Amino acid sequence: MKLLTFKQQDSEYLGALTDTGVFNLSVAAPQDIAFSSMQHFIEAGQPALDRAYAMLASGSASIPSDQVEWLAYSDTGMVPQAKP
Repeated sequence: MKLLTFKQQDSEYLGALTDTGVFNLSVAAPQDIAFSSMQHFIEAGQPALDRAYAMLASGSASIPSDQVEWLAYSDTGMVPQAKP
């Protein structure tokens, strides 16, 4: 999964880069603290990653990547690990 933190309309969001643009994970799960920031997502570990994959599979709404301001990007291909 390719994750990014981006800014749109003066707010920061966590998103996933897809073939069609940026899927806004923060907006897709507004009540889930795991998607409020990259740090929270990493700390939430595998369960958050699983939920993110499920959201991507069930939703197609994405923002063209040229319509957001990229703040941070990760293409490690690694599974986030929670803090011990």
